[in-house]
Amino acid sequence: MNGEFFRPTKRKILLGLALAAFFWFFPIASKSVVAFPFFSLTSAELSVALNVLAAYVFGCALAANFGNRKRLIIVALALVLIYLAVPKIASYSVGDIGGRTETYCDCVGVQVPISQCCGSGVDYCIGVCQRDEKIERWPIG
Repeated sequence: MNGEFFRPTKRKILLGLALAAFFWFFPIASKSVVAFPFFSLTSAELSVALNVLAAYVFGCALAANFGNRKRLIIVALALVLIYLAVPKIASYSVGDIGGRTETYCDCVGVQVPISQCCGSGVDYCIGVCQRDEKIERWPIG
């Protein structure tokens, strides 16, 4: 890969900042970075770092093709498809006595319960996931 691709320029930084602002509200990695039944790695710092890194890489890809309109459109469409295809953790639940559900984002797309075991599960969002404050709910009764 060309070393110039990641070298910061004014255009790359501005595009990266604009995409980082977009990823603040619609993250590519929610606060729960990795989850499966009975385990959830929740890190706001790691989530922010991954979103900023993705924003800069997407900005570099757009800036590298800024001179050619056809390639710019193809790259922009590819980046949108990549963003939509990346599964984001929408909610994580732990069952049994004293169980709880943690919701990380509101899914605007397809919410898929990928992993479920023993009353615990993880719901992934394929599509746009609007950031939400981490909400915890305990079962009533």
